[in-house]
Amino acid sequence: MRNKNRPLFYENKKKTWPYVVFILITIVILIIWGAQVPIIRQTLGRSVLDGISYGKSLILPVSTVNPLNYRIQTYYPTLDLPSKEVIFAENLEDINSSEPFLEITFTPTPTPGVLWVIEEPGKSNTNDSLTLSDEVNYQLEMPIFEMADYLNDGAASLSTFLRFYGKPESQYLVSEKIKPDYFDPNVSLNEMLSYSEQKYPDLSGIIRKNGNIQILASLIESHFPVIIRLQFQRQQSAWKGDDLWDARYVVISGIDSKNKIVYFSDPLKGNEQTLSFDRLMEDWYPFRREYLVVYPVDREESLALLLNSDWDEEENSKKALEKFQTDVTMVPDNQFAWFNAAALLIENNHNEEAWDSFRTALQVGIPQRYLLYDFSLYEAAFKNGLAEELRDRTAAMLKINNHSEENWLWNGWAYTLLQNRTEAEKCFRKVLDINPNNSDGQYAMEYLKQY
Repeated sequence: MRNKNRPLFYENKKKTWPYVVFILITIVILIIWGAQVPIIRQTLGRSVLDGISYGKSLILPVSTVNPLNYRIQTYYPTLDLPSKEVIFAENLEDINSSEPFLEITFTPTPTPGVLWVIEEPGKSNTNDSLTLSDEVNYQLEMPIFEMADYLNDGAASLSTFLRFYGKPESQYLVSEKIKPDYFDPNVSLNEMLSYSEQKYPDLSGIIRKNGNIQILASLIESHFPVIIRLQFQRQQSAWKGDDLWDARYVVISGIDSKNKIVYFSDPLKGNEQTLSFDRLMEDWYPFRREYLVVYPVDREESLALLLNSDWDEEENSKKALEKFQTDVTMVPDNQFAWFNAAALLIENNHNEEAWDSFRTALQVGIPQRYLLYDFSLYEAAFKNGLAEELRDRTAAMLKINNHSEENWLWNGWAYTLLQNRTEAEKCFRKVLDINPNNSDGQYAMEYLKQY
C-alpha cells in the first residue's frame, strides 16, 4: 500500500553504497590474497606496480640530475676510510691495515669485441672475440625453470646456478638473505658469491670482467654455467617520461658457434632462450662484461687453467681497463665505454681520472635506471669530495626507487662528507632496515660510532 504521506510520484530507490563497500572490500581481499600467491605476483605484479608508479609520477614527476648544474663545485675534504677488518676488529694490534696499492702502467692496445669498433677495409682481426677457433655446439642441462618474482632476477638466477650443482635452493631462500626487501631493485654479483661460499663450503667462485664469446664457450664446454647481467627494453612505463631501459641477470647455459647464438636461462622467460653473439656482446657491454662463475672447489685447478691470465684478478682488471680505455678512444660517443673505463680507474684508485671519465659519460647521457645497478660513479664522487652532487644524484634515484639500499648508503656517505652526522645515520639505518645483512651498512654505522 502506498504511503499517503509521500507524493504520488515518489519511488522507492535502492541504496547503492552497501554494494560499493562490498566491492571495495572484495577487491582489497583479492589484492591481499593475490600478493601472497607467487604465481599471481609473478604474472600480474609488475604491471600493477608499474601502473601505480606511473600514476604517482603524474603527481610527483620523476626527474634526473642535470650534469650542467655541477660545472662549478665545492670540493669537500675526503675521508680516509679504514678497512672492514679495522672497523670490526676487537683487537687492533692484530690487524695490519696497510693495503698494497695497485700501480698500473697504461699501455692501451686495440682490443676486439665491441660492436662500435669498425675495422679498416681490407683488414681482419685474427683475435676477434666474436669468432671461435673451434666449432662449438653444446648445451648444459639446466634445472627446472623458476620464474622470478618482482625484481628478483638475481636471486632466481643464483638459485638456478646452485640447483645445477645439486643444491636444494629457491629464489625465496636466496632472497631471504641477500634481498629481504621485496622492492629492492639490485643484488650484486659479490652478494651472490658471498651467499654461495658461506652456505656451501664445497663451492667457491670468481667474478671477472671483460668476458667474451671465447671465454663463455670454454666455460660452457667445461660444464661451468655463467651468470651475467644484460640490458633490455621494458614493455611498460613506470613513470611519465620513462626511457624504458632496464637490466636483469641471466644464466648462460649453451653455445652454438655455427649459428652464432648463445643459450641462456632467463628468470622471466624460461630456459633455452637465445641471443646472437653480436646482440649478447652489445647487451652485456654496459656492465663491463662482468661474469660470475661458481664452481666445486675440487675443480678450481681446471678452471684456473681454462681462464689462463684472467684467473689472476689483478691481471684481469688491468686487461679490462686497457680494453675499455681503447674503446673510449675509438667510440667516444658511447657512454658505456666511458663508464666502464671510469669504473676500472676508480677500482684502481685513479680517482681524478675516473671522475673525468664519469663526467664525460654523464654529458653523453646514461639511462635513467643505470644508477640502480652500478654505483662506481658514487664511489668516484665520494673519493673526490663531491658531496653535493653525490647527495643529489642518490636522492634523485631514491625518488625512482626508495628501496635501493646502495643509494641510501651513498646518500649517507654524502651527508658524512657534509658533516651532517644526523642525516648520515638516518640513511645508514635505512640501509639496514632494507637489508640487515648488508655489510657495507654495518660498516657505515660502526664508522659513525668510532669516528
